[in-house]
Amino acid sequence: MTTTFLLSGANVSLVRSFLQDVIIAEIGPRHPITHPDPATQAAILVAAERDFIQGIRIALLVAIALLAIVFLAGLKWFPRGSDAMLSDAEREAAKLASAERSPKTR
Repeated sequence: MTTTFLLSGANVSLVRSFLQDVIIAEIGPRHPITHPDPATQAAILVAAERDFIQGIRIALLVAIALLAIVFLAGLKWFPRGSDAMLSDAEREAAKLASAERSPKTR
């Protein structure tokens, strides 16, 4: 069930201000950033937002790099194709057979 609301101009500005407050409350600092000079406060908020976005970008780049490393490691070391899997199984069977034939002494 979908509910649609038609908003007048005054209601749109009220909803926007409410949503802005909600978004800031969700990702903002625990205590509001206040400064006696409004220009300095605005500059602090802009710098904090820029640093926050840059931190997210760095975290995403690190995650992408780690995923790429894991993917490339998988391409290199995991067997590909039925022949590769069979040869790995045969190699392991040969190791087990040779270990059974020559028991280790303690």
